[in-house]
Amino acid sequence: MDLDVAQVRAFVRTAEELHFGRAAGTVAISQQALSKRIARLESLLGTELFRRGGNSVRLTEAGQRFLLPARQVVAAADAAVAAVVGTDDPLRVDVWGHLFAPMRTLAQVAGRAGELTLGHGRDLPSVTTALLRGDIDAAFGRVHPRCPPALPTASSASSRWMPS
Repeated sequence: MDLDVAQVRAFVRTAEELHFGRAAGTVAISQQALSKRIARLESLLGTELFRRGGNSVRLTEAGQRFLLPARQVVAAADAAVAAVVGTDDPLRVDVWGHLFAPMRTLAQVAGRAGELTLGHGRDLPSVTTALLRGDIDAAFGRVHPRCPPALPTASSASSRWMPS
């Protein structure tokens, strides 16, 4: 059985978000395209990976068993691409709230020469999750009391968090 990495990536993002719309945004495709990818993957595997009902999405037992190896597949595919393409990845930055001025400033500084990838401007929980997963490198927004202590902020940053 040959797995399509795009389908597996769509599954992993949806499993992490437990929301088809947000997951579609993280892989930069429409919700309909994401749903079709997952449906094709479920058809290929011969089992449902998600229970969909009303406004809720949750993993089935098969989906729970599939999640860890699926994450490993995505990581291996990303590593394989990086081995060929190189590791000079652009800085990945996102913003929450309506603070788009820092994003424009960064884009100007980077000269739009591929040194910077701008995010989608999501809400604080989505940006926090992306930071903790390593999907983005930095984010701008107002520090919020719900901001996890694992995330350094400009007000709490020491020299070890600043780029060298």
